[in-house]
Amino acid sequence: MSRPLTEFKSDRDNDVKDLYEKIYPNISISGIRRIMTIVLGDSKKTFVVNGDQCINLKLGNAYDGIGSIINLNKLSEDSVKKIEELNLLIDYYSHTILNYSILPVTGGLNNIKWRLGSDRIDTFIFVLDQYYKNINRAIILNSGSSNGDVGTRKKLESFLSSFGSVEEFVSFIYRLDPDDSKKFIKDSLGSGSEPILDIKGLCQYMELAVDFWELRLESMQKSGVLRLKSGKEKVEKDFELLRDSIKKFTISKN
Repeated sequence: MSRPLTEFKSDRDNDVKDLYEKIYPNISISGIRRIMTIVLGDSKKTFVVNGDQCINLKLGNAYDGIGSIINLNKLSEDSVKKIEELNLLIDYYSHTILNYSILPVTGGLNNIKWRLGSDRIDTFIFVLDQYYKNINRAIILNSGSSNGDVGTRKKLESFLSSFGSVEEFVSFIYRLDPDDSKKFIKDSLGSGSEPILDIKGLCQYMELAVDFWELRLESMQKSGVLRLKSGKEKVEKDFELLRDSIKKFTISKN
């Protein structure tokens, strides 16, 4: 598979932080530790942020709750091998700028994404949608820290209030056009409320990952953050290869 994009070890590498400065307005990096802060909202409040890996496929364990990923121990040897092959294809793009965003350290929203949905982006968006529609605000506000203290809740509420809806949140945090945000939210809500318990669910999540990276590629090309030229064609071919491999695997298991 081609390697048209820089591959990073972590969403918090210094080189990645330099890219965050280009991607996000009103973000600053300071000090030896290169701490990132961002100014948001009409109130111009400042929040400490850090990098986050948007799509994080974890295979091999079963997790409690709606974020569950299938347990490979319950699958055939052939299925496990094929899943691992697909995951190798996905792993590269998981460590590029297409898969990195920021989330606030203030209020622990990065912890919430991990705790409530095993780091699944679709489950994270489902929970955020519940919050902004006032269907269930407690699930987020009570999960931002290990002890759920009032101070942490207030900081988290302050950050979330910088956005008027889940559409605004997704558009800003993931740097997607408004129409693309709505499409991705719709797709995420369709799967984010359910655990991944079988091959079909896992393949759907892999397809969602490719869709997400494709949307971010277009957005970053438009904004000038990425200037791939001929490299864009290589990325698009990789995405086509991924989709074809996922589709074939899904069909073989039906």
